[in-house]
Amino acid sequence: MAAPESASPDSRRLNFSRHWRDEGEYTLTIVDAMPAEHFDFRPFEGQRTFAGQVLHLCYVNIVYFWAFEKIAPPEPILAQRWTENEEDRLEKLEHQVSGKKAVLRYTAASFEYGHAVLRKMAESDLLRTDLKPWPKSQAHTGSDILDRAWAHTAHHRGQIVVYLRAKGIKPPGWIFRPTVG
Repeated sequence: MAAPESASPDSRRLNFSRHWRDEGEYTLTIVDAMPAEHFDFRPFEGQRTFAGQVLHLCYVNIVYFWAFEKIAPPEPILAQRWTENEEDRLEKLEHQVSGKKAVLRYTAASFEYGHAVLRKMAESDLLRTDLKPWPKSQAHTGSDILDRAWAHTAHHRGQIVVYLRAKGIKPPGWIFRPTVG
């Protein structure tokens, strides 16, 4: 269903912020469902560990919101965006953010960072056409960046649900509250 014609970019930002709250809560619930002793679980050789998959989800979303250049990203984060091989960067991040409690804290911080950026944004930020999450990427609109963060989260969260199922763990139920009312 299309948004009403009177919907402003700012109301899209506010709606996105409400949904981002749910995305963070649901992601944290899923991450917490995995026992600590399985954070190094890899379903198949060549795939990321459970922790690595979660850290990838969080790190890339930080990069998306960092593109708005509203506030500095949370620590630990590598000083420069996308300047080395992604797997090398994730391996470094896994050494910095190790263990279930640390991964949960980093996950919470990544979603809070998104909220902090959303609070600093103005209507005009959604209409920008000069946002580059990666130095060599094409320019995106602010709305594109939000859509990418949401889709990226859903994509990788779906993958970590498979990790839970591979360990015989029933994943938590989906959270998506409507913004109407």
